[in-house]
Amino acid sequence: EFIITSIIHNTIHVSSISSSSSSLVTPLVNFVPTNIIPNITTPTTITTPTPATTFTSLAYPKKSLSNTFTASRDTNVSPQEAYNLISNGFESALPKAQKAAERRGKAQPRCLDIGAGAGVSTQLLWEMGFRDITAVDWSSKAWEAYVPGPLPAGVRFLEADDGRFFAGEGRAEEYDVIVYNFAVNEAKAREAARRHLRPGPDSRLLAPVNIQDDYWLSQEYRLYGSS
Repeated sequence: EFIITSIIHNTIHVSSISSSSSSLVTPLVNFVPTNIIPNITTPTTITTPTPATTFTSLAYPKKSLSNTFTASRDTNVSPQEAYNLISNGFESALPKAQKAAERRGKAQPRCLDIGAGAGVSTQLLWEMGFRDITAVDWSSKAWEAYVPGPLPAGVRFLEADDGRFFAGEGRAEEYDVIVYNFAVNEAKAREAARRHLRPGPDSRLLAPVNIQDDYWLSQEYRLYGSS
């Protein structure tokens, strides 16, 4: 016969009992029954990635001069002329938007980058000084391929086309600056400006607008206010 004499450090000490005596003899074996004593594990430490201090798109150096509205197949970015127009369109918008944000008690003006693709337009807006940017695109593939994480605290990306975004999460949102990176009809540009630009003289929407409805071969950049 055997009797458990002690459990020390998860080890069970077993001794034999003589048939002619009740005295205990020297332990015969020490073993750990894993189905009785649970494993003791070290707690796992989860670390949160530190936000980046700047925004970078690896596609940014790939900007090229060609037809303004022809996107590069491998990066999903518009050519240089389009970004020059974005920059020129907002060269005076940021200081005014910053002052408007300060009057509302906000730290930064809000910017919506629609059709952000690989993040080139987002980086341009960041370099212009915007620090609260929502980037939206119907596919996340180009963004994931060319925008290394983590993102700065003020930048976020959402996978949605403009229709789904404005019907969902962006339904009640207002922005100081909105950029379209793809051609739209004028009615859509005006409606987005009316519904989603913050009221006031300093809010701006910039979009490449079809020169006539549903004519997708010719556009011009137009700047809209909230009214």
